[in-house]
Amino acid sequence: MKKYSITMKHTAENGTTWIVSLYVKGFLFKKRVETKWFNSGETAEAYIAQLKYTYVINNEARHDRAS
Repeated sequence: MKKYSITMKHTAENGTTWIVSLYVKGFLFKKRVETKWFNSGETAEAYIAQLKYTYVINNEARHDRAS
């Protein structure tokens, strides 16, 4: 089963930019598979909720069905 992690960054140097990244965890590494930039925190959080549903929750459900 693949393990995913999601990060959201917002720094003063970036101004109003919010950066959301999706990573897949490997044996000895963590690979960034997707990054999107947003102008508002609300939009970034909505996208994170979508990523969680698509990758984390569905991945766990598929794993449970296979067991």
